[in-house]
Amino acid sequence: MTIILKYIFLIILLIPFLFLTLYSYVFARRFGKELNKPIKELSAASQKIKNQDLDFEIKYESENEIGVLIDSFNSMKEELKTSLYLQWKLEQERRDMVASIAHDLRTPLTIILSHVEVLMDPSLNGQKRLPQYLQTIKNNTQRVLHLTEEMKRVSEVDNPDFTLDIEGVIPIEMLPEMLEEFKKWAEDEEIKFTYSLNRKPGEGNSKFALDPKRLHQILTNLISNSIRFTPVNGSIDVQVQIEKDMMSFSISDTGKGFDTKDLPFLFSKFYQGDPSRNDQLHHGLGLYIVKELVIKHGGEIHARNNEPQGACIEFTISSINK
Repeated sequence: MTIILKYIFLIILLIPFLFLTLYSYVFARRFGKELNKPIKELSAASQKIKNQDLDFEIKYESENEIGVLIDSFNSMKEELKTSLYLQWKLEQERRDMVASIAHDLRTPLTIILSHVEVLMDPSLNGQKRLPQYLQTIKNNTQRVLHLTEEMKRVSEVDNPDFTLDIEGVIPIEMLPEMLEEFKKWAEDEEIKFTYSLNRKPGEGNSKFALDPKRLHQILTNLISNSIRFTPVNGSIDVQVQIEKDMMSFSISDTGKGFDTKDLPFLFSKFYQGDPSRNDQLHHGLGLYIVKELVIKHGGEIHARNNEPQGACIEFTISSINK
C-alpha cells in the first residue's frame, strides 16, 4: 500500500510536467505551421528580388513579430523597387549604348581599313582611284569624329554636375541673328526659310534668363534636321511666341515627316527609327541631347507630322531664375 501511494504521489508530481511537455509540443507544432508559410513566402520573395522581379506583395495579417517583419519587408521592397529599377534601367541603357557605339564605329572603320590596305598593296594599281579612296577615307573619318563629338555632348548633359550658363538676354534682339544664320544655310540648299517672332504688347524688351549657347545648340540640331530632310524648293517655317517667363518654338518643314510608329521614341537615346529619315551622320543622339537641354531649361518638347506632309517639332523653354 505504501508503494502504491508513492507511485500515486509520483504521478501527481509528474502530471504538471507531462502536461507542460505535451502543451509545448502541440504549441510548437502549431506555431511551426504558422511560421512555415510566411517564412516560405519570404524565401520566395528574396529569390524574386534576385531575379529582378519586384511586382509582388507578401500578405500576412498579424500583429505578432512575424507580422511586423513582413510589413518591414514589404516596405523595404517598395524602397528597393524604385532604386533597383533605376539601376537596372541605367545598366540596360549602358549595354545598349556600348552595342550601338560598337555598331556605328565598326562600319566606317572597316571601310577605312579596307581602303588603306588597297593603297598599301604595291601589286595593285590604285593610282587612278587614289582621289576616290582618299575621299572615302575622309568621309568615314568624319563619321567617326561626328559620333565621338555627339557622345561628348551626351556625356555633358547626362553629367549630374551639368549646369546651364544662364544670361539675361532680350529675345527680340538675340533671335533674329540666330535665325538669319539658319536662313542663309537653308537658302544655300535652295530651301525657302521663313520665321516670325510674336510677343505680347509691352514685353518686347523684357529680359529672359537662359543659356544662349545651349539655345543655339537646340535650334541648330532641329533646323539642320529640317534642312537635311526637306527637298529642294521645299520650305521651313519657324514660329516663336515670346512671353515674359516662357518662349514657345515651332519648327515646321515640308519634308518626308516622321513614321507614326517612331513618334513616341524620337527623343530616346540611340533611337534611329525609320531608315529613310536617317543618314550616315545620324546616331540617335541629336534629338536626345535637344530633349535634355529643353528639360534643363524647364521646358517640354513634342514632335508631330504636318498635313498634308512634313514634320513639326514644338518646344518651350522657361526663364531660369538663378
